[in-house]
Amino acid sequence: MRVNSLYTDPGGGAVCKEQFVEFPDQPVDPVPPAGPVLFGNIEAGGFTVTKDLVDDSGKIPADTEFTVRVACIFNGQSVDGYPRDLTLADGDSATLGPLANGTTCTVTEPDSQGATVGISQPSVTIPQDDGITVTVTNTYPAGTGEVAKIVQLQGDLPPDLIAPGTAFPIDISCTFPDTAGFPNAGQPIPGFDPLRETITSGQPGQAGTPVTFGQLPVGSQCTVTEPTDTNNGATEVDIQPTEPVIITESPEPVRVSVTNVYEPAAIKIIKTVQGATLPPTTEF
Repeated sequence: MRVNSLYTDPGGGAVCKEQFVEFPDQPVDPVPPAGPVLFGNIEAGGFTVTKDLVDDSGKIPADTEFTVRVACIFNGQSVDGYPRDLTLADGDSATLGPLANGTTCTVTEPDSQGATVGISQPSVTIPQDDGITVTVTNTYPAGTGEVAKIVQLQGDLPPDLIAPGTAFPIDISCTFPDTAGFPNAGQPIPGFDPLRETITSGQPGQAGTPVTFGQLPVGSQCTVTEPTDTNNGATEVDIQPTEPVIITESPEPVRVSVTNVYEPAAIKIIKTVQGATLPPTTEF
């Protein structure tokens, strides 16, 4: 590059002189380095957070939303705009960045809504983890219940009064766990509001073939009832336990027994005599 320069006479007289001075050529605009840039030439990166819902019962609403919190620190100070709360449902993702190299972020979920939470990488550092995906998984385990029928015959009732295999309709009513934050807490579970099932009797005093119900979210509460008009004339119906059963994650189902008790009917016979007068102690 060449520029003109103007000199003046130190003695006071003006002297004009044109001179060309050579300078090495310089680029007008510097070429930025490859990759993203933040704050001048500080390189930056980012990462993605995604939500995964594992529902073993299939009863948790698929559109349930969760809050994932991301906090980021750079040079000992919180990055502007962080902590940041992300609202994500199953399959949703959010990309964070650009974040300057040297930034460290932590990923947490303040409210699990009753689920077991797993975070694939709770701490992220840029640039080492640039471009990774952090998966936040909420798992709702499930369990089952079981109902069996028992028939008890009292007195001298014939053993075949209620034949093995006799059908008894029952109703199973279940609600979501009554835990703060749990999706639809305490509300009826679709399909169990109530669920009509049929159980059958076994030999007198022995349980018939049980009926299994579920899968249901662990912590769900279930109540079993038997309609009075379909209990085959039972004198008494005893359901144990008397309180609602709570579904557990155990491989063994929670068990409910429905016992129908049959007692002989008491018959009172009154003798009357017409026409003749007989002593009051006369027997017939």
